[in-house]
Amino acid sequence: MDLEKLSSEYDKVYNNVNELFKEHNPCQFRDGKCIRNRKDEASGLFRPDSILTKDGCCGSTGCKNLRPYGCSVKALGCSLHICVYAHEKCSEYFKHKLNEFEKETVNKFGFSVRQCYRTKEQLLEQIENTGRLVSQFEIDHD
Repeated sequence: MDLEKLSSEYDKVYNNVNELFKEHNPCQFRDGKCIRNRKDEASGLFRPDSILTKDGCCGSTGCKNLRPYGCSVKALGCSLHICVYAHEKCSEYFKHKLNEFEKETVNKFGFSVRQCYRTKEQLLEQIENTGRLVSQFEIDHD
């Protein structure tokens, strides 16, 4: 497997996904709150002590790569994630493009990278060592 080519393809998909998110802003962050948090606040369901109140979905996972400016690593799986509420509010074009990128990751990387919240370096190292990507399920149940 040509890791240099795979790395380049990863970067291309990663950059395209991030451009899509920048262009469409599906999470609609305003004043540090995403669309879901603002909806919960308006309906009285918002909990100021909730981990979701800071950094949206990324904050809810306790991700070690999250910094005040956002993600500090290239993690395509994370980049492809969007919560159900924000997904429902997105344009059909955005949903279609996100689905296309998901299919592209399946074709280029052998399975859905969305299932694998690891960095580019971790994925490439795994491919170099094993010749394939190992799903998060396999890692969790090893």
